[in-house]
Amino acid sequence: MTRFRNFLPLVAAAAVAAAILGTPSRADAAFALKYSTDGGATFTTVNDGDAGVDTNGATNAISVNLINGLSLVATSFGATSSSASIFDVGLSGSPQAPDGSPAAFSVNMVVVASFTGLITAPPPQTLSTRFFDNSQDPLGGSTWTAGGQTWVSNGNTLFLGSGAANTGTVAGAVVLDTGALSSNPNRVLNQFTATTPYVITGGIKFVGNLGALFTASFDNNSTIVASPAPAGLVLALAGMPALGLGAFVRRRFRGAA
Repeated sequence: MTRFRNFLPLVAAAAVAAAILGTPSRADAAFALKYSTDGGATFTTVNDGDAGVDTNGATNAISVNLINGLSLVATSFGATSSSASIFDVGLSGSPQAPDGSPAAFSVNMVVVASFTGLITAPPPQTLSTRFFDNSQDPLGGSTWTAGGQTWVSNGNTLFLGSGAANTGTVAGAVVLDTGALSSNPNRVLNQFTATTPYVITGGIKFVGNLGALFTASFDNNSTIVASPAPAGLVLALAGMPALGLGAFVRRRFRGAA
């Protein structure tokens, strides 16, 4: 089974993450992930710490093994403090036959995670997002599409978002909707105004006909900073690779849990 984003952390990302988070505070937050294997028609929900399902023992971090015949791992983590919040949704893995050998597979998946209790303020807050597709198809012939979307909403209920069909979200008081995100080497910055505590929800949609050695690797990464955000910090976030930041924060919070 391919592990999710087994990449080396980047020094610049780690330095910025340490600067904006400092010592993160634990808000009264809820954290959950849901996934669909039929394009969003039906969803299975996994709450943080669900015994026998959530394979990540850390607080505000979920890992779920998905689908017999397709070794996929859905992962998400979140962290919030008054100065910054970080939220990440990922999906990775490869097709496998029942005996564990490589095999071709078709997939139509939606993974969505949500994190309540965000306390980053005062407004206007700045959301920095990046969706990244690092999938590999060494034999060629696979066809796939993948994208992400992120919503920030006033309120403190899980999975608030647009409420649109097949997204896994519930209609809420959305203050920022990124719209569809495609793979992008750069981060996108948007300002919004939210009242604490608020909620962030993010998802990944993955459709494809996959060859035997295809390896999926998708990441939807978000960072929120409070106002006033120093110009240097905003520029750093705009150029920061999402994967390095995610790896750093994931280790940091596993150590703190």
